[in-house]
Amino acid sequence: MKKIIVLNPTNDAREVSKQPFGLLTIASKFMDNGFDVVWLDGDPNRGEDLGVSYIKDNLSKHTDASLICTGGLNTTYRFIKDLFLYIEESEIQIPILVGGRVAKDIDYLLWETISNLKYICKQEGEHVVDWLCDNNLDLTNAPGIIHRENGEIFEHDDAPEIKHLNDSPVLRWDLLDPIYFKNGWGSILTSRGCPFRCSFCQTKGKKYRILGPERIVDEIKTIVKKFDVKKITIADELFLVQKDRVAELCDYIKPLGIKWRCSSRGDLVTLKEFPLLKKMKDSGCERIVMGIESGSNVVLHSMSKGETIEQMEVAIRLINFAGMEVSPTFIFGHPGETRETALESVKWRKKMGFYGGYFYATPYPNTPLYENYRKDHDLSIQEEVDYIQASPYIKNLEINFTDMSMKELKDLDKECRIMLKDPMPFYLRRLLRKLMVKIVLPAFAPFFINKLAFKRGSMKIYNSKLDGTVSDDIHIELQEE
Repeated sequence: MKKIIVLNPTNDAREVSKQPFGLLTIASKFMDNGFDVVWLDGDPNRGEDLGVSYIKDNLSKHTDASLICTGGLNTTYRFIKDLFLYIEESEIQIPILVGGRVAKDIDYLLWETISNLKYICKQEGEHVVDWLCDNNLDLTNAPGIIHRENGEIFEHDDAPEIKHLNDSPVLRWDLLDPIYFKNGWGSILTSRGCPFRCSFCQTKGKKYRILGPERIVDEIKTIVKKFDVKKITIADELFLVQKDRVAELCDYIKPLGIKWRCSSRGDLVTLKEFPLLKKMKDSGCERIVMGIESGSNVVLHSMSKGETIEQMEVAIRLINFAGMEVSPTFIFGHPGETRETALESVKWRKKMGFYGGYFYATPYPNTPLYENYRKDHDLSIQEEVDYIQASPYIKNLEINFTDMSMKELKDLDKECRIMLKDPMPFYLRRLLRKLMVKIVLPAFAPFFINKLAFKRGSMKIYNSKLDGTVSDDIHIELQEE
C-alpha cells in the first residue's frame, strides 16, 4: 500500500489552531481510495520554533512515502519555503504537491522563490486525488496540476469541480488533534464559495455549493461523540444564502441539544426571514456573525459590499428580536475612508451598542485591495515576499489607503478607539446584552415587526399567537421588491 503524507503547515499569523478543512478533505479522499495516510500537523505542535522540529522529526520517519501533500493560507508561505529547503538539504526524495490558497493566490511567488518546487494545484482536490489514485500518482499528467520540468512550467487541463458537496468525502475527524476542539467548541464547513465580491476578500465571486442537511448532522454527531463537543461554529463564509436548507437543518439540529453559531450578510436577513430566525433560535443558534465593516455607506460602496447600513440595521434588529446576538466585525482605513466616514461609523456603532475595536484594512493576495496596493507601490517579487513573510495582520495598522497622512490616520485611529471605549464594564455589558436579547427584545418583537411592516406599506402581518409567523401578503410584497 502506498503511503501519502498530508502535512498541515504552521500559520504565522494564526494565534489559535483552526481545523484545516482543505487538507483534511484531501487526506480523507486518499484514505477512501485505499492509501495509507500519515497526518502531520504543525499548527497544534508549533512550540517555540512554530512546529519546524515536529515536522522534521516526523518526516524523517516516513522517507518511504510516495507523495507529500501540503498547502494552506498565504500565511503558510514561510513554512512551506522552509520545508522545501529542508527536503533539499536532507536529500529526501519525495515529491511535494502544494495546494490551497498559497498555491492559488501567490503561485508566481512560489515558482520564483522555491527552486525545487515542481508541482502545485490551484483547484479543489477531490477529482485531482481520484485521478492520481487511478493513475499511479502520475503528477506530470494529472488534470488540475501545474508542474515544472527543466525550468519550464506546464499547465494541464482543469480538473472538474464537484457539483454538490455531498460528493465530497466524509471527513476523517479522528486525524485531528483534540486541541482543535478545546473548551467544547467544534467547527464544521457546510458550503464552499461566496457569490459576493467584497474588495478585501479572497473568496469573492465563487460558485456557491452546499452540503446537505443529513450530511451536516452526521458530521456534527461525529465530532460530538469523538471530542465531547457542546457548541458548533458553522464556519461558512455565508450560511444564510439558501434559506430552505437552513430551515431543514434546524429540524435536524434541534434534537441534538447543542448550541451553535453562524455568519450572514445584512441583506440576506429581511422581514420575511423572521420566522426562520426564530426557528434558528429554537434549534440552538445563539449568535450570528455579521461583517458590517463600516457604519458609513460611502465606505461600504468603496468596499463593493453591495449592501447598505440601513439593511444591516434592520437585520440586526430582527436577529435580536428573534432572541439571538450579533457579533459584528468592522474595518478601519479602507480606501474611501475619511475623518467624516470614520466618525460617522463610530456614531452608528455607539447607537447600536457596538463598542470595542476593529480590524485595519489589510491587503491579502488575490483581492482587489492587494492588486491596487501592489500596483500603486510597484512591488518587486522580493518586496512581495517580504510583505507576506512579515505576516500582514488585520490587527496592525501598517498601510495607509486613505488620502490622509499616516500621522493623521493614526491620530484618527486613536480618537475613534477612545470614543468606542465602552463606558460600561465588560461583564456588565455582556449581562445586559444577554438579558435584552434573550428576554426583553423577544417580548417586544410583535410591536417591532408590525412597525417595520407598516413602514413598507403593508397590513398588520405579525401574529404573536401563532408562533411568530409572517403571513403571505408581506412575503409576496418582499418578493416583488
